[in-house]
Amino acid sequence: MDDLEGQHRKVTKTILLAQLFLESIDDLKNTQYYKQDIKRAANNLEKKLEQFLILPNQYFMGEAEDVMMRLSRGFEKLRDLELEEIYDADPLNKF
Repeated sequence: MDDLEGQHRKVTKTILLAQLFLESIDDLKNTQYYKQDIKRAANNLEKKLEQFLILPNQYFMGEAEDVMMRLSRGFEKLRDLELEEIYDADPLNKF
């Protein structure tokens, strides 16, 4: 899967996960678990991910707008899931 399509899929998945991670960090900032060492590491990673996320044209070869809109819809769907829905989607829970 090292062909161009495979690389495109990897980058697309990484962008979606990066956006989800950034949202999760924002949620964590208002909790007791956001301690100084986590804050420092999260800030560094946040900056790098934001730099990565502002360059979609480079990654999506001219179809960035369509891909980003689709990712945005997928991101919103994942972001809004309740933990119970995530657990229920686990195929191992079906037994």
